[in-house]
Amino acid sequence: MTKLRALRATTEPKWFEYVEEVELLIASSGCPEFKQAARAAFKPHRRRLRAGQITDKEKEDIVKSAAAEHLLRGWRGLEDDSDESLEYSPAVALELFVDPELYDLYDFVLEKAGDWQEYLKELQEEAGKN
Repeated sequence: MTKLRALRATTEPKWFEYVEEVELLIASSGCPEFKQAARAAFKPHRRRLRAGQITDKEKEDIVKSAAAEHLLRGWRGLEDDSDESLEYSPAVALELFVDPELYDLYDFVLEKAGDWQEYLKELQEEAGKN
């Protein structure tokens, strides 16, 4: 059995291994901050969105800023091309999201942010220990 208090924590960020020695701190796509930021980002485009005049690529570009700030919350083990530790910031995360050579980073973050099964599985395991 899982207690309700464990399920209420599903919006807390969780560490995921991205590639060898690099971990990403990713929040659930259900977190209120992300939902609010995504809604605000789409607000100026609402008319075109309703009319079906926005491409999937445009939708993705609109959401990337909100994802960089509210879904990807940090990283460990990430270095720049000069082997210097790369400090997390939403601005740097957005730069990485729009880099064509790192296209799978954004996809990975979205996949993990929406992967409720991973969150629920861990929460159930934790609840079982308590």
